[in-house]
Amino acid sequence: MYAFFCLFRNGFPNHLEELAKELEFLEGTFSQDEQARITTAHKLPKAVFNKGAMVATAVLLNDKNQTVKAYCLSYLDKLLATPAWHKDAILYYSELLEHSDQVIRKGACTALGRLKAVEAAQQLKYLAKVDFPEVRESAKRALLQLG
Repeated sequence: MYAFFCLFRNGFPNHLEELAKELEFLEGTFSQDEQARITTAHKLPKAVFNKGAMVATAVLLNDKNQTVKAYCLSYLDKLLATPAWHKDAILYYSELLEHSDQVIRKGACTALGRLKAVEAAQQLKYLAKVDFPEVRESAKRALLQLG
């Protein structure tokens, strides 16, 4: 009983709430329904720093709908403008460059370019040489954004 009390006292409900938010982003992101993806993307600019939102952004940056992409770019601009989130976002998107899903790697390249992540230049150079063509092109565009 004491262990259960400690979980609640140490923020367990907050952790569950965070996980629920992450799952909400991911559910809409991978939907076949375009309106669900638009709704999810619409929530991004209002989102706080959240790994689910960052994965959603990486995936939705590849969406054909320009409105969806615009919401994603707005979220990235918010991360760029918030120094504490900016650094953590660069670290997380750098990790996503090693993800098994090429769509997520491609989106992570785009995100790192938008975030001006010079720290990720070596990883982007590597992907620009060895990954699938779409990821290579995204990595090259990100490197051009870095200057």
